[in-house]
Amino acid sequence: MGKKGYLGKVVGPAVEAADSVIDKGIDKGTDAAKKAKGAAAKAKDTIKDTGTSARRAVAGETDIGTLERLAKLKKDGMLDDDEFRAVKARILGRL
Repeated sequence: MGKKGYLGKVVGPAVEAADSVIDKGIDKGTDAAKKAKGAAAKAKDTIKDTGTSARRAVAGETDIGTLERLAKLKKDGMLDDDEFRAVKARILGRL
């Protein structure tokens, strides 16, 4: 805005001060938005890691139970050694 004439001299400094305040507000808002975005990304990663860990824990418990039942079937003569080893290898391959 030009500072020609009386109105420019009177209004100009007020407009410049207002622009400065607006710029500072935008900068603070931008910084806050960046921080929030970073926090959201971190939370998403944490949730993903937690879900993966939980799935692994449940799968591990399920697979251990399956191995125990498999050993019982072998002990009871329901599975021979080759069948037992084949199923056991598949289960252990998933862990």
